[in-house]
Amino acid sequence: MTLPVSAPKSSKSAKSRATKDADRPRSERAPRVAFDQRVCIKIEHPGSSVVSFEVQARDLSCTGLRVQHVNFIYPNSPATISFMRGKRVLVTAHGHVVRCDYVGNSRHDVGIMFETPLASSDLVLLTPSNP
Repeated sequence: MTLPVSAPKSSKSAKSRATKDADRPRSERAPRVAFDQRVCIKIEHPGSSVVSFEVQARDLSCTGLRVQHVNFIYPNSPATISFMRGKRVLVTAHGHVVRCDYVGNSRHDVGIMFETPLASSDLVLLTPSNP
C-alpha cells in the first residue's frame, strides 16, 4: 500500500515546500514525531547499483524521515522506504537522501525527504500511540 498524501495544488509547489523545509535549520523544520521503528530502505547509489537494507528510524515528519545507518549514503540518492503500520498495513513512500552526517561510533544520521509530503492526518496514524 502506498501511503495517501495530501493533494498539492501543483507538483512544483509541493516540491518547493519540501525543498524549503530541507534548507531550514533543524529547529525550524516541519514538526517531527518520534518514530522508533525498523524500516526497509532501497537506495539507488550513483552508478546505478541498488541496495536494500533494514535500519532503525528515529523520527518522522510530513516531509521526511530520519534514520541511522552504518554506511555513508550519497545525498540525492533516490530512496524507497517501506514499513509496517500496525500488523497488517505495509506503507511505501518514495523520496531521496538530503543529508548523511557522521555521528560517531560507526553511525550516520541520514535524512530522507519524501517526494510528496504526507498529510498531517496520515502522520498521526503513524505515531506509536496509533499502531
